[in-house]
Formats: sequence, structure tokens, C-alpha cells
Amino acid sequence: RGELTEGDLACLALPNGRADLLERYAAWRALHPEASPADAVLQVNMDQDRPFYSQVQILEEPGSLTALVNKHCALPDDYVPELEALGQGYGSGSLRPEAAQAFRAMADTARAEGIRLYSVSAYRSFQQQKSTYNNYLRQCRQATADTFSARPGSSEHQTGLALDINAA
Repeated sequence: RGELTEGDLACLALPNGRADLLERYAAWRALHPEASPADAVLQVNMDQDRPFYSQVQILEEPGSLTALVNKHCALPDDYVPELEALGQGYGSGSLRPEAAQAFRAMADTARAEGIRLYSVSAYRSFQQQKSTYNNYLRQCRQATADTFSARPGSSEHQTGLALDINAA
């Protein structure tokens, strides 16, 4: 590409700045001149500069607590985490033990403040996510469904680390 620009250097100075992504950072910054280099690095590193499902990567370490699962990074079809039921009084579903413990602690603290938090959707298997996504496809076009639902393998719910919470 030639010499590094001031913008390139600002991106590389960030902890997550990557030299192999400099062209994509520059392209994103050109489309979003008001954004900071940190915004460019964040957006590109999460593949938000690419169309959904255009170049999906299968995660090599799906059990990592820091695994990024989205419309660009997917879980293997056969991934099933260790799960623990949330238990009575916490709503429905199961999560990975670390997440279940953290949610119960948060819900207990909220309850002490007079707020009841409960899970309405926790872990979903590949098959459950497939069914959920296919239901949306029966109601709308795929391009529309992709804006609010994840295809099987691309849902954070499949990690066992995500849940939808309601309050009462």
C-alpha cells in the first residue's frame, strides 16, 4: 500500500489494531469520516464492514468465554456447551455454569432492590435456533430475518452465555 497514513498509525497504536486489516480500516474510515480510529478498529475487527454471512468463519475455540459469535463468526454445528439449569425463581432455561451463577447473583441483587429479573430465553441448541430462524423465514424474506434473528450456528444463545431477560 505504500507509506502508512496518520489514520493507519492511529489504528495500529490501538491494542487490537492489526496490520493485516489496515486496508479495511481505511475503507471503513473513508465511509465514516466522523468516526474515531477506535471505532474503525472495533467495527472491522467484528467484521461489521462486511455483509451478513458473506465470509463466515467457524470458531476454533467455541468453548472460550470470549468467543465472538455473530453473523460473521459461527459455532460448529455440533457444539454443545456444559449447561446448568437456572433453577426455580429465575425463569426458564439453562446456561453455562459461569453464566448461570452470574445471572442468579444479578437477579438476587435486583430482587433485594424490589426488582424481579427472570430469563425468558437462554441456551438454544442448533436445532432450536434452526426452528426459530425458519419460523421467521415463513413470515418474511431472508434479508429481513437476518436483521433481527441469527441463522443456526450464529446465535449467541448457542454459546450458553446469553439470555433474554424480563423484569417484573
